[in-house]
Amino acid sequence: MHTKPIKVLLVEDNLAHARAIGEGLCANLHDRFDLTCAERLSTGLEILARGGVDLLLLDLNLPDSVGLGTFERFHRAAPALPIVIMTGVDDPTLGQHAVAAGARDVLVKGQIEPSLLARVIQHTVERQRLEAVSRAGARGYGSVFDHSLEAMLLLDDEARCLAGNSAASNLLGRSLQHLKGKRINEILVAPEDWARRWERWRQEGLLDGTLQYVRGDGEIGDLEFSVTPDCIGSCHLVVFRDITSRRRTEENLRGSCEQWRSLATRYQASHAELQRQHLQLQRELTLQLAELRKTLLVPGTGDEPHGSTPEVAGALETLADTLVRGIAQLKPSPRERKPVKLGPIEALRSQAREFQQRTGIQCTLFSKLREKSGDESPATRLCPILEQALSNVAIHGSATSIQVRLLNETGKLVMEIEDNGETVTESQLTDPRTFRLSGVREQVLRYGGDFVLQGTPGKGTTLRVWIPSSALPQSQKAP
Repeated sequence: MHTKPIKVLLVEDNLAHARAIGEGLCANLHDRFDLTCAERLSTGLEILARGGVDLLLLDLNLPDSVGLGTFERFHRAAPALPIVIMTGVDDPTLGQHAVAAGARDVLVKGQIEPSLLARVIQHTVERQRLEAVSRAGARGYGSVFDHSLEAMLLLDDEARCLAGNSAASNLLGRSLQHLKGKRINEILVAPEDWARRWERWRQEGLLDGTLQYVRGDGEIGDLEFSVTPDCIGSCHLVVFRDITSRRRTEENLRGSCEQWRSLATRYQASHAELQRQHLQLQRELTLQLAELRKTLLVPGTGDEPHGSTPEVAGALETLADTLVRGIAQLKPSPRERKPVKLGPIEALRSQAREFQQRTGIQCTLFSKLREKSGDESPATRLCPILEQALSNVAIHGSATSIQVRLLNETGKLVMEIEDNGETVTESQLTDPRTFRLSGVREQVLRYGGDFVLQGTPGKGTTLRVWIPSSALPQSQKAP
């Protein structure tokens, strides 16, 4: 039931028929109607021009217009207005032509019950309203689709491209006209099992992953994609994101890690070989000196030299014993090899230098903290946080320079990590699960601290972290 009356314009030169329609609509108990009548086309156009009409009931044969030309005049004057034609002749051909021209319905005079006419009007007006809402929604979707910074394609059930946005055209280096009609495996470098994956997605509704494409410079690039079914009507939305730079950074980091592991393995092997050679030399010298001592003593006595004076024998025996003891002392003791411990600030500087050497990204650390050596310094808790934050910038960002600042505020240590890479979006700034906080959030909360991620368009992103400047209570320390 409508809260407002439906405003109907009736253009009819037969007064008796107009009166019957008015009485029928007034008798309707479910909807209210505001009926305005006109006998001529010119009068009807004047009323229509004033606006506020929801539906037009039109007789085609008027004193100043006859036939479908009457409908065409009104339709040109108000293309969005629903028009229901009333005719005195039951002519199916006329009805087909009228509907094809844009009429909502064609009714035959004398065969219309008042209740039926009221339902036709109500349904026509409601259908017109829903279509207007649908068109507005489609325009909204279209605006978001066209102006999105993400590359998007609309596909049909056969994975053929129906439309794309400018971001997709720029990313793939092809015009939208060139993309239309092509299957996705003709646009991208799809794997051999793409057809099977697409069919499985149509059955299960799940499809995402990575693909490759040929960039404008001829090189192969990497894409991350996801498919959303029936996003706009029956069309499936595919969203792409270029991850070529991220992949290369990940590969460089993996290569650096492999180099470090290889160096560590080689060092361990070399150290073990030196230890083995040292022990072998120690055993050989010990045996030789033992043999020398035996030859210097008279067999059976153990205290007099064979073929020499007692003084000479004693001197040689003393020399041999001294050499044996000295060689035994050459074995390195683990207790004596104490590692050199860096203070927490110098350790953070070392992290920044090693990160710059591995990635080529300039990383500078400025500190206003006073160096305090030893594990008891709260600044040591910043080391794992900095390591994770720098890795996130290298993997997910496009930065060429990073500045790390260490500050001491009341009751807390503050670390600011500012990069000049791509600015994080507003939704990512407020999302605690964003990739820029991967691993950082857990470390900060573990030490009883907090963080905030800030971004300025064109100026990069700043991660501000703070932790208590005093040691945590025993109950809060990680096991």
